[in-house]
Amino acid sequence: MSSSHGWSGVQARHRDGRAGVIRERAGWCWIDLLIEREGHEIGLVQLACDGPDRGEEGWAWLWDKGTSEAIWLPLGEFARAPEPVSQHIRDRHAELFGPAPRLRPVGLTTSASTDG
Repeated sequence: MSSSHGWSGVQARHRDGRAGVIRERAGWCWIDLLIEREGHEIGLVQLACDGPDRGEEGWAWLWDKGTSEAIWLPLGEFARAPEPVSQHIRDRHAELFGPAPRLRPVGLTTSASTDG
């Protein structure tokens, strides 16, 4: 497993004006995104693979794609409003790159082995 998931060093800002840089700390089925400024933790968002994200709401991260326009996306999907956050990301992706491809669900298959 990689020790980095690509979040370390990414710029973050809170809607209240705080700004910092993300440092990640990974665990089993979660990643803590610690937002730091001058070596001090000023915020935390925990991305969870098994349910809603936890931590402090209101953070956004800078998606730096080499354009002159700053693109800030919400950091985390929390239980109170997961759909608007997801929809915002889908809308922004469609605006920049066109509609996302439709994916077909992949079913699980099992094969039984027989001895004999």
